[in-house]
Amino acid sequence: MSLRYEPMLATELDVQRFESCFAANDSARAPGQVTWQYLENPTQTLLVDFAVDSAAGPLAGIYASMPHRGKVYSQERLITQSVDTLTDQNYRGKGVFKRLANTLFDRSKQQDVDFIYGFPNAHSAPGFFERLGWQRLGPVPFVIRPLNISYFVSQKIDVKIPKIGLPIWPSMGRVRRATLEEIDIDAIWTQFKTGFNVGVIRDREFLTWRLKKPDENYEILGIFDAQNRNTGFVIFKIAEKHEGRIGYIMELMTTPDDDASAFLLLAAAIQQLQSLNADAVLAWNLEHSPFYRVFIANGFLPFPEKFRPIELNFGMKSLAGDYSIARQDWYLSYLDSDTV
Repeated sequence: MSLRYEPMLATELDVQRFESCFAANDSARAPGQVTWQYLENPTQTLLVDFAVDSAAGPLAGIYASMPHRGKVYSQERLITQSVDTLTDQNYRGKGVFKRLANTLFDRSKQQDVDFIYGFPNAHSAPGFFERLGWQRLGPVPFVIRPLNISYFVSQKIDVKIPKIGLPIWPSMGRVRRATLEEIDIDAIWTQFKTGFNVGVIRDREFLTWRLKKPDENYEILGIFDAQNRNTGFVIFKIAEKHEGRIGYIMELMTTPDDDASAFLLLAAAIQQLQSLNADAVLAWNLEHSPFYRVFIANGFLPFPEKFRPIELNFGMKSLAGDYSIARQDWYLSYLDSDTV
């Protein structure tokens, strides 16, 4: 076997090679997703590496990461999220994954990427934490808000029973549907980011790109003061997943100490999702995040690992920077997920 390792180029040909490799391994990407995720990324940095069979020509493997501008304590730094890793079925067991990863890590260091982070599933976690030396940061922080008791009962006993809704708070007058243009994202973000040490910069540039993910439809609610100034927002969606209709709170943002506005926004999003017949609402919310108590007050509960439909782990690896970042320094939301 003669393989060479090379960076992906920002060309239609390399996009097609990427898509073909995933499709050939039963992991087809949605039309436009590869272009959006890697070529249209607002950092304009492409950090994807290919393993190429010099004899046959097809891709033997891919390691793709998604660069972001990150808040790392008091600085803005370039960080990258490990997203798509694949070894073609004809090349597995030959060390392709580890070689690809180290090649990408070395190239990322040369571009001053401080660290790589991600959310390995149960299958891939040993490769990241044991073979690549990633730092474990615990499980992904799922919280869940049940809306339909029958959905959960049916999951356990495999019998469909009539829908039983759970009560939620009434509609709140200061909250209304909004477009991204109506949201004062940068001003809100400037205040919100003081509530944590490390995370992706969620300013207007990032959100404008992130909410254009192909084949997704996100809703935005904004909260406005008496002068019609926007002071916070919530982003959410609904999807047919896990044998039901699941709502996702993608982001909730106001100034860090404005629990009242955050509560109203989250309550209104839950109400909208219930009107769309959601069975449950999921969020990623760390215990130390600015509005964790607001999620709990709105009926969210920590989702026990043994009941989760999938296992996701959180971890990172220092690259150009010399970091060992604790879990309590991070901020995460579903905007960090590449699957929703």
